[in-house]
Order: sequence, then structure tokens, then C-alpha cells
Amino acid sequence: MQQKMSRKRSTAWSAFKKAVGQLRGAQSYIRAGNGTLRFILGGEESSIDIGSKRTFAIVILKEIFEQDSEEYAKTLNALMVERKIPCYVISYGMLFELCYRVHDAKKFFRFSEEVIDYIKTRHDLPAINFHG
Repeated sequence: MQQKMSRKRSTAWSAFKKAVGQLRGAQSYIRAGNGTLRFILGGEESSIDIGSKRTFAIVILKEIFEQDSEEYAKTLNALMVERKIPCYVISYGMLFELCYRVHDAKKFFRFSEEVIDYIKTRHDLPAINFHG
């Protein structure tokens, strides 16, 4: 059982590192567009002007292990300093729960800002619990 848990933690950490790499690539792609995010939807190219928008990133993982939360935060803090983009990590399950309970974009962004501030100041991931 311990070996299985260790393997799951290792897999989660590897997925996190890959996701951080993808985030770097996505940000480089966005920067190359000079404030315009181009994408193809339904076979047609579209674009959104995001130059004046405040952005942040969310790394979404299948599982996050609490005992590794300081390492996740350390990596995220380094990324935030290096790339100057606020970001946090959340599990699929917690993201589902968040979207199910929060139906207001402003509240979602406020939640995200609070999580990012927690990571920056405490160098750890917050324990997130929903009530009611």
C-alpha cells in the first residue's frame, strides 16, 4: 500500500512539473501575440484582445498530495517571480466543487486571488474546504 501511495505521489508531482512547463509555453504563445490571443474554434480562427486584461493561470491536476504542498508552493512562487503571472494549483475534484458552488465570475476571481496571495505569503497551499 505504501509503495502504491508513493507511486501516486510521484505521478502527481511529475504531472505538476509537466503542467508548469505547459504553462510557460502557453504564456510565451500569448506574449508572442502582443496582447491578442488567437485560437481556432469550429474550424474558424478567432481572437480575443487580452492586452488590457489581468490574467492568472490555474494548474489543474488529478490529485494533489497535502504532504507536498510546500513543494508545489515553492515551484509556483518561483514561476510567479520568473514569469510575473499569478498562478495556483487545484485538483479536478476541487475545481468541480468550486464551479458547482460559485456561480459568479467575480467570486471565482476573488477566490483565485485569495489562493494566490496565500501561496505568495505563506509559501504553502491553503486547505480549501466548502461548507453548506
